[in-house]
Amino acid sequence: MKKILQEISSKAIEHGWINPELSEHQLASRWIGYYPVSNIEIDALEVRLGMKLPQDYKEFLQLTNGFLAANNVEPSFCSTEKVDYLKNVDLELIEIWTSAGNIEVGNKLETAIKVGGFDEEQYFFLIPPSKGNANWEYWIFAAWAPGETIFHSLMDYFKEVLEFTTSLCDEK
Repeated sequence: MKKILQEISSKAIEHGWINPELSEHQLASRWIGYYPVSNIEIDALEVRLGMKLPQDYKEFLQLTNGFLAANNVEPSFCSTEKVDYLKNVDLELIEIWTSAGNIEVGNKLETAIKVGGFDEEQYFFLIPPSKGNANWEYWIFAAWAPGETIFHSLMDYFKEVLEFTTSLCDEK
């Protein structure tokens, strides 16, 4: 995962997509992430959430405690201090989908853990396993796109981000 995050960082900076939050150190090191968290901090997050997180997300946190958006379409991943259940940070979104009759999406949003997209138009959710699905799901949920985009792993998502960010560089 580290290699793909480094490639995304490099391409984002090459393209010129410079997030105003990017520090001089991040720019010089060509890294749009932050310092990693310890296993103790990951354990504390799991205790706070009352749930074991997927292994690939824990590996991500061991590389970086947050990751800036690589372009103007992707969400930024937030630090562990902000990670929380969607129902605790945006209950209205769940209510909108449930009241619109999309109970399946509403039920998944009810258990969603928001790990990205704070103060942005697109979110990144971890959807825990359920009776109907034994695996974690990884969702992009954007105000400007209907429905959710589902990934089977964090790597699948980051591979798509790298592909899209590379295409932006190629167009330049």
